[in-house]
Amino acid sequence: MVGELGPFDPIRIEADDNRWDSRRSLRFGPVLSPTHDELVETPWGDLRVLFAQQGIYSAYFADSRAPRGLREPPGLIVNRRGQTWDLARLFEQVDVLCWGTPFQRLVWATLVTLPAGVTCTYGALAQRLGRPSAVRAVANAVANNPVGLLIPCHRVLPASRGVGSYRWGAERKAAILHWELHCH
Repeated sequence: MVGELGPFDPIRIEADDNRWDSRRSLRFGPVLSPTHDELVETPWGDLRVLFAQQGIYSAYFADSRAPRGLREPPGLIVNRRGQTWDLARLFEQVDVLCWGTPFQRLVWATLVTLPAGVTCTYGALAQRLGRPSAVRAVANAVANNPVGLLIPCHRVLPASRGVGSYRWGAERKAAILHWELHCH
């Protein structure tokens, strides 16, 4: 799509019929028209989801600070706090707007193909990308995911065992992984 927003590199991600990993489209490019945000209740805390006319451009847990450099919606706020959302609704087909380097975009597009309940190490993800020596670059791309949960960075683990670090805390990461494996 080329227009006032500039070029987008749309990627259609095919996934199984697993509700957590349903089809979604990632579009890469600048977000110029934020419209509103919503607080989505999850088992791990409220997720703040920011929307533009073109789709979702940021998602992060509301009890943490907003990502650095985040462009806020201009005052059209829709809070749905208190309303319990079915996670299936949250993870239905949705346009997710991401911007990053070509390598980051490749990592993020690969992450959404990991089914719920399946994890991999940073090294295995680098291997899968055909870049076995790029483990640190993979870790950096995973850490810079702009839409937590929608691009499942929590499914990537360190080779040294354990859940590793997570922008929103290791305990939250462990709880999400447990839910995906046992409750999903």
